[in-house]
Amino acid sequence: MRYTICSILAAFALLAGCAAVPPRASLADLQKQVGDAERGFARSMAERNFAAFQEFFGGFPDLFDLPVQLDGLDTAWLAYPFVVRPDSGLVRSAFQAELERRGVDTRMVWTGNVTRQPMMRGVSYRTDPAGYPNADRVMEHALLLPCNHGMSDADVTFVCDAVTDSLAGC
Repeated sequence: MRYTICSILAAFALLAGCAAVPPRASLADLQKQVGDAERGFARSMAERNFAAFQEFFGGFPDLFDLPVQLDGLDTAWLAYPFVVRPDSGLVRSAFQAELERRGVDTRMVWTGNVTRQPMMRGVSYRTDPAGYPNADRVMEHALLLPCNHGMSDADVTFVCDAVTDSLAGC
Protein backbone atom coordinates (compact mmCIF):
# COMPACT_ATOMS: atom_id res chain seq x y z
CA MET A 1 0.00 0.00 0.00
CA ARG A 2 1.23 3.49 -0.81
CA TYR A 3 1.07 6.05 1.99
CA THR A 4 0.89 9.74 1.27
CA ILE A 5 1.66 12.58 3.61
CA CYS A 6 -2.08 13.28 3.74
CA SER A 7 -2.97 9.68 4.65
CA ILE A 8 -0.32 9.57 7.37
CA LEU A 9 -1.45 12.92 8.80
CA ALA A 10 -5.10 11.84 8.59
CA ALA A 11 -4.30 8.70 10.61
CA PHE A 12 -2.33 10.74 13.15
CA ALA A 13 -5.12 13.31 13.35
CA LEU A 14 -7.61 10.59 14.22
CA LEU A 15 -5.25 9.08 16.81
CA ALA A 16 -4.62 12.50 18.31
CA GLY A 17 -8.34 12.93 18.92
CA CYS A 18 -9.03 15.43 16.18
CA ALA A 19 -12.50 15.86 14.82
CA ALA A 20 -13.49 13.52 12.03
CA VAL A 21 -11.16 13.91 9.11
CA PRO A 22 -13.09 14.62 5.93
CA PRO A 23 -12.25 12.46 2.93
CA ARG A 24 -9.98 14.33 0.56
CA ALA A 25 -8.87 16.76 3.26
CA SER A 26 -6.09 19.02 2.09
CA LEU A 27 -2.63 18.82 3.58
CA ALA A 28 -3.15 22.26 5.15
CA ASP A 29 -6.44 21.14 6.76
CA LEU A 30 -4.80 18.03 8.18
CA GLN A 31 -1.80 19.99 9.47
CA LYS A 32 -4.14 22.44 11.16
CA GLN A 33 -6.11 19.65 12.85
CA VAL A 34 -2.95 17.94 14.06
CA GLY A 35 -1.47 21.25 15.22
CA ASP A 36 -4.64 22.16 17.09
CA ALA A 37 -4.67 18.75 18.82
CA GLU A 38 -0.98 19.00 19.74
CA ARG A 39 -1.41 22.55 21.04
CA GLY A 40 -4.34 21.49 23.20
CA PHE A 41 -2.40 18.52 24.57
CA ALA A 42 0.72 20.59 25.25
CA ARG A 43 -1.28 23.32 26.96
CA SER A 44 -3.15 20.86 29.18
CA MET A 45 0.09 19.13 30.20
CA ALA A 46 1.86 22.42 30.98
CA GLU A 47 -1.17 23.63 32.96
CA ARG A 48 -1.27 20.33 34.87
CA ASN A 49 2.43 20.63 35.73
CA PHE A 50 2.00 24.27 36.74
CA ALA A 51 -0.90 23.35 39.04
CA ALA A 52 1.16 20.58 40.63
CA PHE A 53 4.00 23.01 41.35
CA GLN A 54 1.58 25.62 42.71
CA GLU A 55 0.22 23.05 45.13
CA PHE A 56 3.67 21.80 46.13
CA PHE A 57 5.32 25.22 46.59
CA GLY A 58 2.19 26.50 48.32
CA GLY A 59 3.27 24.28 51.23
CA PHE A 60 6.21 26.62 51.87
CA PRO A 61 4.61 30.07 52.27
CA ASP A 62 7.43 31.32 54.49
CA LEU A 63 10.06 30.43 51.90
CA PHE A 64 8.58 31.22 48.49
CA ASP A 65 6.34 33.72 46.74
CA LEU A 66 4.46 31.99 43.94
CA PRO A 67 3.51 33.26 40.50
CA VAL A 68 0.07 34.72 39.97
CA GLN A 69 -1.51 34.80 36.55
CA LEU A 70 -3.78 37.77 36.02
CA ASP A 71 -7.34 37.18 34.88
CA GLY A 72 -7.63 37.32 31.13
CA LEU A 73 -4.06 36.15 30.52
CA ASP A 74 -3.25 32.83 28.93
CA THR A 75 0.32 31.81 29.75
CA ALA A 76 2.20 28.88 28.26
CA TRP A 77 4.12 27.67 31.31
CA LEU A 78 7.42 26.40 29.94
CA ALA A 79 9.11 27.19 33.25
CA TYR A 80 7.86 27.61 36.79
CA PRO A 81 8.90 30.99 38.21
CA PHE A 82 9.01 31.66 41.93
CA VAL A 83 10.73 34.07 44.30
CA VAL A 84 12.81 32.96 47.26
CA ARG A 85 11.53 35.23 50.00
CA PRO A 86 14.35 37.56 51.09
CA ASP A 87 13.28 37.18 54.73
CA SER A 88 13.22 33.37 54.56
CA GLY A 89 16.85 32.80 55.47
CA LEU A 90 17.20 30.68 52.31
CA VAL A 91 20.02 31.82 50.02
CA ARG A 92 18.99 31.55 46.38
CA SER A 93 22.46 30.65 45.10
CA ALA A 94 22.91 27.84 47.65
CA PHE A 95 19.40 26.52 46.97
CA GLN A 96 20.02 26.67 43.24
CA ALA A 97 23.34 24.81 43.59
CA GLU A 98 21.62 22.07 45.62
CA LEU A 99 18.93 21.66 42.96
CA GLU A 100 21.50 21.52 40.16
CA ARG A 101 23.53 18.96 42.14
CA ARG A 102 20.40 16.80 42.29
CA GLY A 103 19.88 16.99 38.53
CA VAL A 104 17.26 19.75 38.30
CA ASP A 105 17.96 22.44 35.72
CA THR A 106 17.40 25.92 37.12
CA ARG A 107 17.73 29.42 35.77
CA MET A 108 17.85 32.77 37.47
CA VAL A 109 15.54 35.46 36.14
CA TRP A 110 17.85 38.03 34.60
CA THR A 111 15.30 40.27 32.95
CA GLY A 112 13.56 41.76 36.01
CA ASN A 113 14.62 45.41 36.04
CA VAL A 114 15.55 46.21 32.45
CA THR A 115 17.24 49.44 33.54
CA ARG A 116 19.95 47.30 35.17
CA GLN A 117 20.73 45.40 31.97
CA PRO A 118 24.04 46.06 30.16
CA MET A 119 22.17 47.15 27.03
CA MET A 120 20.93 50.20 28.93
CA ARG A 121 24.43 51.62 29.55
CA GLY A 122 24.78 54.90 27.74
CA VAL A 123 21.09 54.99 26.79
CA SER A 124 18.88 57.91 27.82
CA TYR A 125 15.64 56.85 29.48
CA ARG A 126 13.25 57.98 32.19
CA THR A 127 12.81 56.11 35.44
CA ASP A 128 10.46 56.29 38.35
CA PRO A 129 12.18 58.16 41.20
CA ALA A 130 10.98 55.42 43.56
CA GLY A 131 12.81 52.84 41.45
CA TYR A 132 11.44 49.42 40.59
CA PRO A 133 11.60 47.40 43.80
CA ASN A 134 9.48 44.49 42.55
CA ALA A 135 11.57 44.12 39.40
CA ASP A 136 14.75 44.32 41.50
CA ARG A 137 13.39 41.68 43.85
CA VAL A 138 12.71 39.34 40.92
CA MET A 139 16.26 39.81 39.60
CA GLU A 140 17.80 39.20 43.01
CA HIS A 141 15.64 36.36 44.34
CA ALA A 142 13.68 34.56 41.56
CA LEU A 143 14.36 31.15 40.05
CA LEU A 144 12.88 29.15 37.18
CA LEU A 145 12.31 25.41 37.26
CA PRO A 146 11.27 23.22 34.33
CA CYS A 147 7.50 23.05 33.83
CA ASN A 148 7.04 22.23 30.18
CA HIS A 149 4.46 20.04 28.49
CA GLY A 150 6.98 17.25 27.97
CA MET A 151 7.30 16.57 31.69
CA SER A 152 5.59 13.48 33.04
CA ASP A 153 4.12 13.06 36.52
CA ALA A 154 7.36 11.29 37.45
CA ASP A 155 9.38 14.30 36.27
CA VAL A 156 7.29 16.67 38.37
CA THR A 157 7.68 14.38 41.39
CA PHE A 158 11.44 14.25 40.78
CA VAL A 159 11.64 18.07 40.86
CA CYS A 160 9.47 18.29 43.99
CA ASP A 161 11.55 15.62 45.77
CA ALA A 162 14.74 17.45 44.79
CA VAL A 163 13.34 20.70 46.20
CA THR A 164 12.46 18.97 49.49
CA ASP A 165 15.92 17.37 49.70
CA SER A 166 17.62 20.64 48.74
CA LEU A 167 15.80 22.53 51.46
CA ALA A 168 17.15 20.03 53.99
CA GLY A 169 20.66 20.60 52.59
CA CYS A 170 20.61 24.40 52.68
